[in-house]
Parts: sequence; C-alpha cells; structure tokens
Amino acid sequence: MNHFCRYKLIFLVLLGSLDQKFNLFCVADPVDGFNPVTLTESNFELQKPYDIPLEQRYSFVNGVHRLWVYADDKPHNPNSNTQPRTEIRIKGLDYTCGVWQFEGYGFVPNGTSGATVAQIHGAAEGATTLILRIYDGEMRYYSRDLVATDLYDKWFRLNVIHDVDIGMVTVFIDGVQKFQVKDIGPGDLYFKCGVYAAPANISYYMESRTSIFVTDLGYWTTMSTCFFYSVLALVFLVSFLEHHLLCGADPTGGFIPVPLTEDNYKLQKPYDIPLEDRYSYKDGVRRFWVYNEDKPFKPDTTTRPRTEIRITVFLSLSLSLSLSRCIWVFFFNEDSVLQGHDYSSGVWQLEGYAFVPSGTSGVTIVQIHAAAEGATTLQLRMYEPGDMRYYDYRYNLVASGLYDKWFRVNVIHDADGGKVTVFVDGVQKFVVKDQGPGDLYFKCGVYAAPFNSSNYLESRWKGIKLFKK
Repeated sequence: MNHFCRYKLIFLVLLGSLDQKFNLFCVADPVDGFNPVTLTESNFELQKPYDIPLEQRYSFVNGVHRLWVYADDKPHNPNSNTQPRTEIRIKGLDYTCGVWQFEGYGFVPNGTSGATVAQIHGAAEGATTLILRIYDGEMRYYSRDLVATDLYDKWFRLNVIHDVDIGMVTVFIDGVQKFQVKDIGPGDLYFKCGVYAAPANISYYMESRTSIFVTDLGYWTTMSTCFFYSVLALVFLVSFLEHHLLCGADPTGGFIPVPLTEDNYKLQKPYDIPLEDRYSYKDGVRRFWVYNEDKPFKPDTTTRPRTEIRITVFLSLSLSLSLSRCIWVFFFNEDSVLQGHDYSSGVWQLEGYAFVPSGTSGVTIVQIHAAAEGATTLQLRMYEPGDMRYYDYRYNLVASGLYDKWFRVNVIHDADGGKVTVFVDGVQKFVVKDQGPGDLYFKCGVYAAPFNSSNYLESRWKGIKLFKK
C-alpha cells in the first residue's frame, strides 16, 4: 500500500469514529453552515419598566444597543410580577423546530451582577429554555453551571445554537464552545438579550451592551453521515499532505495581551477642527469620521485627511529620569519607556471589531505605519460595495460584504519573519510579505485614499486590543 492510501485509510477510520462529544480537529466558526436571517428594527421589541420612558433605560448609538435597569424598577407591564428588565425580544422569528442561532457582541460593565444577558424564551415546562446570567464577571447557566469567566469590561462574542430537533443548546464565547445542555422540550421559542434581574443576589444597577445577529440552519437536507465523513477525510488528507490544517485556531492563540490605556491612543484629526467634530467615544465604541475636503492632521503636511488612532507610547519622551522611570527601566528596559508599543522586531497583533457604513469608500481603516521604503507596511482600505483591499481598488481583495455590520479584524505582523497576516472574523484572508524593517506601529480609524474617495468617510471600532509573542 502506498503512503497516500495509508493516510486515507487512517483518516477514514478516525473520522468514522467521531461523535458529538469528541472532535479530532479544531472547531470551525459556530456560524459555519448557517444562513443569516435579515433583521430590521421591526424585529426588535423593547421591553422596559412600564412606568419609565424608553430613553431612560435604552439607547442605540453607533450600532450598539445599551440597556440598563435598576433593582427597584417596575416590571415590563403592570399585570406582571416578574423582575425588572430592559430587554430586546427578537420578534417575528419565533420557532418550534429546526436549528437556530443567536450571535451578539456583548459588553457587561464591572458591578453588574445577577443579571440575565441572553435567554431562549419558551419551554415545555417553565418560562425559559436557556438563561445566561452574569455574576461578578462570571457567566452562568441560570445561577448554577459556570459557562465562562472574566467577562467584565470587555467585548465578547456570544453564540447560542439551539437544535430543537435533537433537543440541544450549545453556547460559544469568542468562538470557543463553553457549554452544552439538553433543552427543556418544545415550545414557542424566541431569543432575548439585554438585562433581566435574577430573583435574588442582584446588584442595584444592571447594564449590558450588544450588537445582534440571528442565523438559521433551516430545513436543509444533510448528507448521510458516512458520505460526509468520507468527503471530510479526503479534504483533510489533501490539507494534511500540503501541511495545512482543516481549520485555523483563533488568531490570538499563543499571544500575550499587551495592556492598553487611553494614554496609548494618540488621536490624529484635521488640524483646524475640534476633536469632537470628528470623533466620539460612547458605550465602548470609538467613531471616526472625516470629509474628503478636510485639512490634513497638521499644517505642514500634504497627506490626505484622517481621523485615526495611533497606538503610541506609554510615557512622554521628554520625561525626566525620575524615580518612577528608573523603576520602569529596571524591570523592563529603556526602549520600552521611549517607544511604548512601537516595535521593530518580534511578532505583534492588533485586534478590533470594526463597522463601516455603506457609502464609505476609498478609505484606509487599518494600517501598520513605517517600512524600509515608503510610509507604511500595510494598509487595509474599504471600497464599494463593501470590499476590503490591500492598498487601492486595483490590488488584492482581502474580504467582501463588510458594509453595515460588525466584523472582527486581526492583523499579525511577524517582523522577524517579514510577513503580515490578516484575519476577518477569525478566518485567515490574506498573507503578504512585509516591506522591511522600521519603527513600526498600528493605526485604525479613517484615512482618505489618494484617489476614488467618497466625500464622507466613517468607521467605528470597539474592543481594540494589542498582543505580542
């Protein structure tokens, strides 16, 4: 038997032995195989304390739903004796069978405790099939099983899959399966999110923020298990022989988070316009906008208009060699003091969740500044109809269909290996050789391209993080 046949037999046998509780390979993105279900404002039914105006318990700014409630608030209608809530009920998409999935990017501020942030309403017995609550930064199934930890004060991706036909609910956090439980029988089912006070052990103030998506696996006819595994085995075999994995791990795997504070964000905007006329920061979302006829960021430059964040130094370069600086140098090094998060070697990664509204075109939203030749190592630009490209519209397509939705961007720069890799929503989309060494740093926001720019340019960012190896 030749080597190819041996590999094929091994993988067919292994694949044939898989079941739902044992995975040989890394887990694919939880939305793979699902169809997006279009949502409009008519699908969002707001439930809030019945005696308080909506704007005092809810806001929707820059694509983020912010919901808050107090422990002594009234229920959502006068005839109910339930706990206080401010929630979005997904309306018009109730279901009783099939496989459905809820996806949202959530943010829970420190101090909110005893609050349900997501649920599946309806069950054969009781009111709900699933309740996910936050207690002291931990997510729990009702008040019992631990689902995830350390969720305060950061954006996290939540995916809840309900397979009604087999009676199973699966919860993912940041693309990783964290919890699975048998459901509570059939019912008139629908998803909800926001804040809903638990019966006991709750904080006085409760808040969550979210961006929402719903997908449906529908009633597709699936391949037989044996045929599916055979096809999967052949795909994996080819990938194996070419030294590739069937699916990639999370791009941040193996990296160490680098702490960022507001001091690390240097804002660049048209020099003659107040910052608040081109930038806002609300509910964890940074919104950048600029016009094509705006001035550059300083009077003595001929560059194009921009409103950007430059990931910059910890401390002022003019800082005297004080005791605090001596301590910093002792534990780290002089270069860390002077350059902060600029880099010239190593492997660095920028992560953020981005939103680009329809119509914004010819604009750089992410870049690695500096190179051996030229000003930049990488520019990721948006062009109609929602395409992300490497530099201008004639160059490599990185991703498409990105208008009017939140998407995750990860840019890894291996300065030692001379390579830049771009991921969108956790999937590797583009790899390119870098442009040589330099004093390198990341930027994001909006920076008008030299040509073919729309008059108005905007991007929004949340969950900006920096990592290194």
